[in-house]
Amino acid sequence: MGARRITWVTAALLLFVAAPVAADASVVTTEGDLLLTNIDVTGYPRIALEFTAPAAVTAGQLTVDDVAVTEAGRTVETTLVAVPTAGLEVVLAVDTSGSMKEQHALGAAIAAALAFLDALPSEVPVGIVAFSDTPRLVSALTTDRTLLARSLAALTASGETALYDAMVLAEQVFSGATTDRQIVLLSDGGNTVGTATPTEALAVSASIRTSVVELTSSEANHATVQQLADAGHGTISAASDPGALRSLFTSIAASLVHRYRAVFDSTAFGTVTYQLTVDTSAGVMTASASARLPAAPTSTTSPPRPTTSSATPTSIASPTDGAATGGSGTSSLVTTTTWLRIGTAACFLALLLGLGALFTSAERDDSAAGGLRSATTGRARAAAVDDAPAGVAGRLEALADRALGQGDRRRGLAMALDVAATKFRPGEFVVLSGIGSVVLALVLSIWMGWWGVVLGAALAPLLGGAWVSHRADRRRAQFDEQLPDTLQLMVSLLRSGYGLPQALDAVANQVAEPTVAEFRRVLFEVRIGRDPTDALTATATRMRSRDFAWVVQAIRINREVGGELAGILEAVGATVRERQRLGRQVQALTAEGRLSAVLLTSLPIGLVVVLSLLNPGYFAPLKESPGIYLVAVAVVLLCVGWVWMRHIVKVRT
Repeated sequence: MGARRITWVTAALLLFVAAPVAADASVVTTEGDLLLTNIDVTGYPRIALEFTAPAAVTAGQLTVDDVAVTEAGRTVETTLVAVPTAGLEVVLAVDTSGSMKEQHALGAAIAAALAFLDALPSEVPVGIVAFSDTPRLVSALTTDRTLLARSLAALTASGETALYDAMVLAEQVFSGATTDRQIVLLSDGGNTVGTATPTEALAVSASIRTSVVELTSSEANHATVQQLADAGHGTISAASDPGALRSLFTSIAASLVHRYRAVFDSTAFGTVTYQLTVDTSAGVMTASASARLPAAPTSTTSPPRPTTSSATPTSIASPTDGAATGGSGTSSLVTTTTWLRIGTAACFLALLLGLGALFTSAERDDSAAGGLRSATTGRARAAAVDDAPAGVAGRLEALADRALGQGDRRRGLAMALDVAATKFRPGEFVVLSGIGSVVLALVLSIWMGWWGVVLGAALAPLLGGAWVSHRADRRRAQFDEQLPDTLQLMVSLLRSGYGLPQALDAVANQVAEPTVAEFRRVLFEVRIGRDPTDALTATATRMRSRDFAWVVQAIRINREVGGELAGILEAVGATVRERQRLGRQVQALTAEGRLSAVLLTSLPIGLVVVLSLLNPGYFAPLKESPGIYLVAVAVVLLCVGWVWMRHIVKVRT
């Protein structure tokens, strides 16, 4: 990877991090039953006013003749568009704490919720969250009204009120495929238990339309539910009699269905007040709000198009009993903290790619001499450190080498990398593993918080070590598989009159990798004065080959007592070939057991992942006691089962 490619990769990552998250600022003011939910100025000078009007006073569908819009006191020509319910998602959050037993409030709430479902179009998916001591997902988003009715009928009242936790769980129920979302909250009291903070609950109501129905009881806390309603300019409706809940829920459903957009071209600048007038059978209804537009131009050029907009309410009318309307809000897909984490992770990833390019661009000595130098100590080790590339990468590598130099850690890592036939030196591997830990920790922290930081920091070195170990094991297995052919070649050469050194030289030039590299190492060590049997023994130890250790032992005995070496190697080769044949047969016979171990272990994990993607709140109850302990027991049993099954099918030699 060249410097130019690294530059382009880094630029792409930074552009990705800097990508803006668009969000329409909205405001809601209302007079009577008319609700102005949003002023969309992102297409300035094209403006869109979103509002709802109850069908009971509009005689069904509104027309453009029934609607008038004034901008800074001047009437503008508008077009009217009905907002479809397709794409709308609704979550009912129902309080089931012990105070809901008063005056049979829970029964009245269930009846009101059923009326709410009947008033909504059948294609609108609805989810249900109930909360007392802890929130729980009663039903995921579904259009099955029968299933929703059964879920509501099964609710019972008991315990405290985890209101803030319920708001956090309600946000997780939505599919994420649309920004047209609505939470309908029924509660008779404030938050008394739970782990979520008021800030987290207010953040949810600020990003998702929240209609609050407050039922007055002995535990009523008007200030808490009022804050939730005001966070996203939502509305609140109070009822002292549970029997009034039905009309409140029906009104909310009507406000979700009868929504309109009045679209017009603006000629104003700066902060502008808009007034919406709707002519209904009950008389003229009005609503007003303010929005901030671009400043007046200083030249004859057209005004700039804003990327974001804001609107300031002139007033918010007090809610009345029996009238409930839905607020409006824009979903913030990614929080500021999340974007900061993504940006930091992208920067570290760019650094990782750049250092990887610097490391891998350096020339590597793949000869046996280079491998021998990587395993030496003392001056050779210091020389290897001094040979590190110059610049930032070289300094980091030298620092890592000095840290590894404390004790015998560098020697072991160098041997592992050498056996795996990687292109990395020990210092390089440590530096890249460290940067990988930082990147993975930052990425996982987006979804898992501090647990993700800990997991990512530990996972990257483990994955790097597993990769090196896998390559080394595969290379050792290839060496053992080639051993019978290697011995056959040596037997042929010895019987043709060659000596052992000539036979080793022929193997080092005619056999495939990795045998050729290992025998070249042996030849190099012999040429610099090492005993041949000692060099072969070192190879057997490094490759962890029991069969090759027998070969070395046969050569050692032959050199000490004499005899026909070709015949001995031929016998050993036949034994090794037969052992490999039996090993392959055993592998075939145990294949079903090994596959069963993999499937039975991965199936629960796969189901957890799939269910979490399809229904994010499905496993939410397991986050609380005793769910945490059940998960821990399940993980332990899964690990025990894996070890047990692997032990059963393991081939013992």
